[in-house]
Amino acid sequence: NDNGYMILPLGSNVFVTPVAIALEDNETLTVVSNIRATSTATTGTVTLSRITAQGEVTTTQSLAETPTKNARGMVTLPSGDYLLYGEITSTETGEDVMLMRLTQSTLAPDSSFQNNGLLQINITTVPEGADGTEFNDTARHVQIKDSNTLLVTGLTTLDEFGEERSAYLLQLSMDGVLDTAFAGTGKRVYQLSELPTDADNDISGYDATGIGIAADSDTYYLAIQRSFFSNDQAVQVIKVGLNGDVDTNWLPGSNGYSLYHGAGLKIFDFLETQGGLLFSGQKFNNLGNNSLSELWLGEITTAAELNPNFGSFGQRTVSVGRRDETFVAGQVSTFSASLGHLLLGGQAATWQTTPQTVPYVLKLDSVGQRTNTFANLGLVSTVPDTTLGPMSSATVGAIKENSAGEVLLSASGNVSVSAGDEQAMATLNKFSNLGALDSGFANNGVLSLLASEYQAESTALELTQLTTLPSGNILALGQATASCYVHSIAFVIPSSGSLPAHFDYPIPSGYSCSPNAHKVSMIHTVGSSLVGVGQSQPGPTAPQLLLAKANEAGVPDTSFGTDGLALLDIGLSVGDDITMKGSVVDASQGFIVFGHAGTKNFIVRVTSAGALDTSFADGGVLMFEQISGEAVLINQAWIESNGKLLLFAQASSSKSLYVGQLLLSESPGSWDTSFDEDGTQLFSSAISGELKTVIQHNSSTEFTFVLQQSSPARVSLQAGQVVQQ
Repeated sequence: NDNGYMILPLGSNVFVTPVAIALEDNETLTVVSNIRATSTATTGTVTLSRITAQGEVTTTQSLAETPTKNARGMVTLPSGDYLLYGEITSTETGEDVMLMRLTQSTLAPDSSFQNNGLLQINITTVPEGADGTEFNDTARHVQIKDSNTLLVTGLTTLDEFGEERSAYLLQLSMDGVLDTAFAGTGKRVYQLSELPTDADNDISGYDATGIGIAADSDTYYLAIQRSFFSNDQAVQVIKVGLNGDVDTNWLPGSNGYSLYHGAGLKIFDFLETQGGLLFSGQKFNNLGNNSLSELWLGEITTAAELNPNFGSFGQRTVSVGRRDETFVAGQVSTFSASLGHLLLGGQAATWQTTPQTVPYVLKLDSVGQRTNTFANLGLVSTVPDTTLGPMSSATVGAIKENSAGEVLLSASGNVSVSAGDEQAMATLNKFSNLGALDSGFANNGVLSLLASEYQAESTALELTQLTTLPSGNILALGQATASCYVHSIAFVIPSSGSLPAHFDYPIPSGYSCSPNAHKVSMIHTVGSSLVGVGQSQPGPTAPQLLLAKANEAGVPDTSFGTDGLALLDIGLSVGDDITMKGSVVDASQGFIVFGHAGTKNFIVRVTSAGALDTSFADGGVLMFEQISGEAVLINQAWIESNGKLLLFAQASSSKSLYVGQLLLSESPGSWDTSFDEDGTQLFSSAISGELKTVIQHNSSTEFTFVLQQSSPARVSLQAGQVVQQ
């Protein structure tokens, strides 16, 4: 109709569930619906409705109310008629398999098929003296093998107490007669002991339901759902021949192929493809204290192995309903197998009324596509499971990939230990180069740090920078919030993930209460030393640049600054608040520090001894507010291969992106007029969103802008390069 949808008039005060749609032509379709008296009823009546493209119901056919029925699906036969399948209630044998043939023209039962259009099959013979109503069967799938052959599968109950329920396979002719060419009788019930086994995952007693069939002339692949008390746990495939027996040579020692997932795996459909055998269904996961389900696809070859050319290692999941996505950190991969790939880290909100923020790492290949060699098509999402329990929500602090392709992800959040007891924690999560948590690192891949153990009365602890040291240890820069101060802490974490050594950057006594009173924003490794770079603001005075040099144990290098600490006046005013954006180590082992304070951008050059390099710009400091007449804020910079400083900025109003270049050798601190007349260029004016960072590629002149959109919160990328003239 005019709204693009319609509501079928199928009665009032009833529960309607559509189960199948048949598209007859471009103008007509038929819908099969189950009608229930209550929301919990498992059987009722079945109605078919023929609808035109204009939303007009031209034909309605309701099947007889007794006995009660449950439709599972419907297939179109070679003749054009329909075969409806599901269950029908029997007073003697419980729920039986129902096959009902319907003529396409009227949707009425075809009286030439079996019993006035109905074929009712009891799969398991009821033993003498047993209660037959407990021997329930289901029909979950009907496959048209050829013009005269039907295959049916589902579940049958093997005992009176429902303790054993397993899959069956039927082969019938189109007129509903069991075909003795299969298994001698046309019917084969598989005992649980015949189904695939795995020494590491004992599901031998789990229910088995036939869900799908892939059929060749003399070979059938039967997809089976294994469940425990209605919890779907695993998916299996067995290969059978015309004799109906399981082919034990297909995967010797296992009787078939199995796919497991700890939180649950459910199959909806099963298809034969060019690549092999395709499953579709749901994968269940736990995120902190919450659970979710994702669309799941998996493909195995007919050689009984995951198809490496499908998804990631043969599987992929698709999450829907994620809300805001926020970028925090990124880098280019130096791992030989993914050289030049991009890693992005941040958090995304879940679909709940009170959203949960979930950390993620996304890996993209060199053309911006999700890679199939890391996690789920390049994406891994996790709410850290700490030593005190799962975080309720978590935000990302930093990511770092090492040369082996292993990815470190830091996250922070609160853990509810008991009613009224929330503990602030930070975690370091380590993933293998395939995207799985490294069980050999810390506690199953997660190192937990309790904020209060490192700074009394801390309400938060974040790890905002991760660096792999030459020793193989991991350097993490922590920021602990306590009262109105942020305390900077350097953690040196053993490569095994055991508890780290650490040292503080203490806030001098008497400093005014401020998060930026004495804060280190980044740490550089220079030889065997660590140099922290940040800001210091003792009180109602102009903020200063802070550099602190020490060894890995935190012992100050007294040859640097004053007793290892350099506090530098860079020409700011009282009330200015510094935003540190970054720093780089130059060829002389000195430092170039950049950021902004209000509308003023600064680039500062510091010698290796901790003093302003007066040969650079104006006494070691370059200040600017505009590029090409437009107010901008600097975002990123690095030293390119010719020894010049390449910098990136975004216009405050128009959001345009600019690229500039500074000289560092001749006329240090001057704009490079060979780059353009004023040393800067407009990269793009058609930009929306906030520039979060610029990621340097393996070539120092190639880069990717990372932009954060606000509503809805999404992350976008724009690649570019500098071509020297």
